[in-house]
Amino acid sequence: GTAETSPTYVTVKEAARIMTAHPVTVRRLIADGKLGRYSVEGQLRVKVSDIHAYMARAGQSSPTIDLDERARQLLSRSR
Repeated sequence: GTAETSPTYVTVKEAARIMTAHPVTVRRLIADGKLGRYSVEGQLRVKVSDIHAYMARAGQSSPTIDLDERARQLLSRSR
């Protein structure tokens, strides 16, 4: 199904990976009301569309960027 390829809700850890931020930052955004707080089967979840909307508002490009590519750029820059 399509649910696996693009989940509607992700964990804080997954949200942090999408935003290339720290999970603590994600929790702070939820606490500040900048990201919606959802409970799925008793677990805290973040809505993917909220992440995209927040990143768009924050002026960051949407996370369509390849994370591997970003990692390579960071590595080559530090040499």
